[in-house]
Amino acid sequence: MTSTVETDLTQKLETSSLEAAKNEISIGKDTADIIKAQANEAFKNGDYETATDLYSKAIEIHPDAILYSNRSFAYLRREWYGYALIDAKKALEYDPKYIKVNHFIHLYIEKDN
Repeated sequence: MTSTVETDLTQKLETSSLEAAKNEISIGKDTADIIKAQANEAFKNGDYETATDLYSKAIEIHPDAILYSNRSFAYLRREWYGYALIDAKKALEYDPKYIKVNHFIHLYIEKDN
């Protein structure tokens, strides 16, 4: 039989763990956003190798459709078409309505045929 104190402590621990997890997610997203900005700058400067490396690091921290899409375009610039297509499809897993990626996939399919 659990006491009221034990129940209260358990609830506080669960709440505390949830809050900690939310903070971790927030910190992870913030860190990924900083790395993404660096990757975007590398991409703009034509340094596609650095861009793909940085997008990969950001994806490890907090994966999302935009990061996969951006890395896809960096791979495309490097003429790594297979990797570009894989990342474009992965971006669609995160956001099936992502128009930019859908357009890229259609262009890739047309080019391949």
